[in-house]
Amino acid sequence: MPDPAKFAMLEAIGYTVHPCCGLCQAFTPGQNDWGYCGNSSYEHAKHGEHQMGVHKLGSCNFWKVADKRTLTVLGSYHKFLEVK
Repeated sequence: MPDPAKFAMLEAIGYTVHPCCGLCQAFTPGQNDWGYCGNSSYEHAKHGEHQMGVHKLGSCNFWKVADKRTLTVLGSYHKFLEVK
């Protein structure tokens, strides 16, 4: 259970979690902080069509919250997520 005083302070300072690829339904995790976007692909100069490689902290106009992943990653902090 989160500490109520801690959450009260986070709210008081305007703490937010911003939408990012790592919390998007289209994100497939890869190695380290990188992964792939299921919304975008491109024609690679040498290798043909590829899914777009992205960093988990990035974001785009097609972002949609991945409910299960968001709840797992953020836990009680999901209440601070700024959903577009």
